[in-house]
Amino acid sequence: MLVISANTGIAGTTKEHLGFALHLQVPIFIVINKIDMVSERHLQKTVNQVTRLLKSPGVNKVPYIIESDDDAYNGAMNFTSQTTVPVFTISCVSGANIDQLTKFLNVLPPLESVKQRERLIQGLADLQIDEVYCVPDVGPVVGGTMAAGTVREGDTLLAGPTDTGEFKPITVQSVQRNRQPCRMIQAGQAATFALGKVDFPVRKGMVLVESSRNPVCCLSFDAEVYLLYHSNPKGISKGFQCTVHVGNVCQTATINKIDGETLQTCNKLTRVTFTFIRQPEYLRPGSRLIFREGRTKGMGEVSQIYPYTNEAVNR
Repeated sequence: MLVISANTGIAGTTKEHLGFALHLQVPIFIVINKIDMVSERHLQKTVNQVTRLLKSPGVNKVPYIIESDDDAYNGAMNFTSQTTVPVFTISCVSGANIDQLTKFLNVLPPLESVKQRERLIQGLADLQIDEVYCVPDVGPVVGGTMAAGTVREGDTLLAGPTDTGEFKPITVQSVQRNRQPCRMIQAGQAATFALGKVDFPVRKGMVLVESSRNPVCCLSFDAEVYLLYHSNPKGISKGFQCTVHVGNVCQTATINKIDGETLQTCNKLTRVTFTFIRQPEYLRPGSRLIFREGRTKGMGEVSQIYPYTNEAVNR
């Protein structure tokens, strides 16, 4: 959901976030908020700006202005095609057209097909930890989305990686979804899990996986990346530090190797090697990534990981 203020219109961050969504191939819809603060003429001007942006070369999307409940339903049914972009005009103060947005969200179909979802459900459990809570008399509670498999109360999983790169066994004490107790969580669902007593700190970016996966973490990894923007025309050289986002992982990393002398802002994939500066992380080859530092921004895909060992670090 890309939110635009009706009185401000399209800002630099709007184009930036739209660019990220297009490169990551994430379907989007646009919500123009604060329509109670502007005149009808000013609102139409903002809608026209959004329409021109979506139709511009490089974006090539078809804007679909939502004006009724039927439009909201049709927009939801065509959302996964990624060719049309529903555009809502709402006000969170007066409540204008909020019902159209909620109906759109309620009827949105899943991005995966039935066969794809069944395949994920039948896989080995893989939960990405997005939030960590400490509940009195309960202990650590983690929240996240199931990437694959199923988890039930009483299951024993591996949690990690720790700061030393280990995956340690834990037992799921209880499961809640939408603040209601439940017995089982399947792939694609978000939930919270009480872990009971653990003898290591639990943090965002960790995962809960089945031992059959034989999970391996890494400190260094290769990625095929695009550099979207960099203020220095000479590009990025070795030793550049930036914040890397890969799924639920967010950590500062150093670029240690570049195919070529520098990483330039051009429409060309470049292979680089990142090294995390703090602790190893659990990454999956093929995962999409974003890296940033100040106004410098780039994106790409993890192509290879280098399994973490203390001996490798010491060398």
